[in-house]
Amino acid sequence: MFNIAGGFNIGVAFSITDVDTDNILVDGQTGFSIATAGFANDITTVNLKVGTDRVALTNLSGTGDSYTADLMDVTALTSDTVGLPFSSATYQNEIEVTDGTDTAVINITRNPKAGWEVVETLNAVVTEGSGAETRPEGAPSDLSQIYYPTAQNTAFAPTFIVTSDADIVDGKLWDVDTSTWEAFTNTFVSGDGNLYVKPIVRFITRNIVQSVVNVIDT
Repeated sequence: MFNIAGGFNIGVAFSITDVDTDNILVDGQTGFSIATAGFANDITTVNLKVGTDRVALTNLSGTGDSYTADLMDVTALTSDTVGLPFSSATYQNEIEVTDGTDTAVINITRNPKAGWEVVETLNAVVTEGSGAETRPEGAPSDLSQIYYPTAQNTAFAPTFIVTSDADIVDGKLWDVDTSTWEAFTNTFVSGDGNLYVKPIVRFITRNIVQSVVNVIDT
């Protein structure tokens, strides 16, 4: 930083130079690095940001221009929890940091865990064969996200129709209308020896856990 006569400072504006080196994070990643520059004070808050919604991340540690933090593990959620969707053509994920005075943001890619997949809903249905068949609110709106394990040939179509060789599939649904991740279980039962499955779906009682994360609308 250079000092010019008269006391004005000219230098690099406050910024995030990189997140975990390549700006790519994975669901539930812990201890990922955040490199900053130009801040006068230590970073006090780091947020995951999509649009105008923010979720404060946990276990922020560090000083100067070097920090670490943890992402929420969506796969571990067992009750409805406010959160944000994964990176896609629809949703740009960002990391935002502030020292209480200045703020900087950087675009990142936030991916599912290995063995998990995300699909965005389109014209979702609640007919037999849909993962939302018994969802209290009915079919989710378009551009919600279904997050599910792909083991045993499990797949969800954008319509929420599910196929699987598994007996039970535990998945998560991000509801675009409430910015909430919902945990659900699909239990499959066979029918008369034919190769098809019928989902019996149980969605967890609606209980937004504000103590875990908090979305701030601006």
